[in-house]
Amino acid sequence: MLLALLIAAAPPPAAATPTAAAQAGTRIAYVGTDESGRCVYMTGDVGLDAREFRDDLKEDFEPGTALLLYHGMETRPACLAAARRIARSVGFRTVRTAPAPPRLDLGPPL
Repeated sequence: MLLALLIAAAPPPAAATPTAAAQAGTRIAYVGTDESGRCVYMTGDVGLDAREFRDDLKEDFEPGTALLLYHGMETRPACLAAARRIARSVGFRTVRTAPAPPRLDLGPPL
């Protein structure tokens, strides 16, 4: 019981924060699903379609950089799979997915 309390009170690992991930050579993007079920990608504050997402990743790609794809609770698995395919086609070798941290939660579908 005490161990569970200590674990719950511990701060998140450094890589769990966007700033720390970026400093560690990891690029961050967000994947969501809009009201009509379409995939929406974000690398900044504007939603992108698949082509725009690929172009944006390609423009800033640096060899050896990993990609972390944050997603909301309502994000369709097909959107995550598409984001992974796009990232790999650009050249990212390491592509991870994770639920968006609470302060970055994408909320309900767009």
